[in-house]
Amino acid sequence: MNIAPLIETNTTSLAERYRLGDKTACELFGLHPSQEEHWKRRAAFLDDTGSARADRYSLAQALGVYQTKLPYYPQAEQSLRRLAEPGSLVVVGGQQAGLFGGALMIYYKALTVIQTAQYAEKLLGRPSCLSSGSQEKTTILMRRTTSTFNRPTAA
Repeated sequence: MNIAPLIETNTTSLAERYRLGDKTACELFGLHPSQEEHWKRRAAFLDDTGSARADRYSLAQALGVYQTKLPYYPQAEQSLRRLAEPGSLVVVGGQQAGLFGGALMIYYKALTVIQTAQYAEKLLGRPSCLSSGSQEKTTILMRRTTSTFNRPTAA
């Protein structure tokens, strides 16, 4: 088996320039995930503007009601408790299962969200929760790897 690394040949594409940390491309987005200081700046911004968002306790309660319609996982309950904690952060991701990747893409993106939240938690020293969803009603509310995928909910 031959394995060759994928190297972007179009180094002028915006996505590739952003990935490589090109200053002009990065300015379009404000912050870059490869920069630890940018994570800290984003967390500080979220702290400073917290009063403009939904109450985290009420949000955790509403999500808890929704979770009762799904199979029970202790990790989901733990995430809801952590969400209600002052200072917790949430990493949110979405997916389009049928687009360019199929079912394995769901797991890849879920694992990416989990790893990102774990990284942020370690870097910032704050609790993190994970949430991912899509138009297909995929729900992932987890602390580690527990999730529910495309399960029907009660009407």
